[in-house]
Amino acid sequence: MINDVLVSIICFTYNHKEYITDALEGCLAQQVDFKYEIIVHDDASVDGTIDIVRQYEQKYPGIIKGIYETENVYSHSNYFVQWVQKKIMSEARGKYVMWCEGDDYWIDPTKMSRQIEYLEQHPDCAMVVHKAAVLDMKHTRVSVLPQYWEDKNLSPEEIINHPHGFIESASMAYRMEDFTLKDFYSEAGVGDYTTRLYCLTRGRIYYMDRIMSVYRFGQEGSWQNTQKNSSNAHFKHCVNMIRFLDLYNQFTNAVYLPQIIKEIHRYVDLAVDIQAREDIFNRIADVNLRADIDYEEYLREIFRIYNQINNLEYCDKNIQKFIKKNKTVLIMGAGKYAAVLARQIMNNGMQFEGFVVSPDQNVKKEYLGKKVYKVDALPFCKDEVGILVGIHADVWEEVKNTLMKNGIANYDFPYLFTLKDRDRV
Repeated sequence: MINDVLVSIICFTYNHKEYITDALEGCLAQQVDFKYEIIVHDDASVDGTIDIVRQYEQKYPGIIKGIYETENVYSHSNYFVQWVQKKIMSEARGKYVMWCEGDDYWIDPTKMSRQIEYLEQHPDCAMVVHKAAVLDMKHTRVSVLPQYWEDKNLSPEEIINHPHGFIESASMAYRMEDFTLKDFYSEAGVGDYTTRLYCLTRGRIYYMDRIMSVYRFGQEGSWQNTQKNSSNAHFKHCVNMIRFLDLYNQFTNAVYLPQIIKEIHRYVDLAVDIQAREDIFNRIADVNLRADIDYEEYLREIFRIYNQINNLEYCDKNIQKFIKKNKTVLIMGAGKYAAVLARQIMNNGMQFEGFVVSPDQNVKKEYLGKKVYKVDALPFCKDEVGILVGIHADVWEEVKNTLMKNGIANYDFPYLFTLKDRDRV
């Protein structure tokens, strides 16, 4: 720790003239008995944000330091997180890091002391986060995220899948040493989520049930609006996140595999939905999405799942091979995905015996003219049965456990995104 600075607050700003004062004042209002610094990175704002930051830098020369770009870095870089680590974080002097983007702000003067005190007292804790108010700028309403109602350690599912809402970047506090990310973390194109996942590999992530910051959502020029208004940008973000999660799964030796599978398929669903509306696959070359060979592999996998869901004339080669090598083929499921899979098989001149469902599922005895069996009461030799799972991939873990519990090891899951360096189910 240099010059006894305990905390470095990182503030990213771009065209935040209307908001940057709130962000800086919230940081300056902290009631602490230690030194901290505020590093403001302005990514070539053109609205006067730079002038405001310079004024604060002159007023608080021992606290605020500005880094000013002459050209917007984020829009021209596929590796923004890596760039931040090498350029911005190299300027930070603190033992701990906190964030406050230029359009967010802190509202509790005890925020810094509470979070840093907890980290100081608990070396096994890698990150402390808290509840934040969410200000919807478009609809002028306020909510809170995440929606937990007690102080607690967060589970891997709560960090990776955020079932009760996202953890806001302005709520994070962690050790400087935990920002030494591997290069692949840049694949995601975002920094807060990937930092949380990295800290998950370093120790506990502790949640404080106290609203101490405000997250502005949906304002003009925000990242959210860019994603909403550009199908190309949104699709690219989905592919980037899939690629990052795939690599993270390898990095962690698949210790969080169920959570990673679920999160990957959230982005696959988004990408498939964009394709259904925008026919983006036919415009891939035009939007410069083909960054490299690996990228194309992810696109092909998304394309396969898209066809698996939307094209009744399609039949995956793996499915064709699976049917040919098994004496008795059943489709697990009795809903949308099972019906699509059944019609694809029949439209390609192949047959299957019927459908199979879990023991507790109440369905009719026939579906699409085929018999429906319970998985725990199959009238076939289990060694001769092959099951094609026609269920959405978000219940992958549940399906796998059901099949294993009933002694069925020969199955394939056509709707499951295939992770790199890992055999299909």
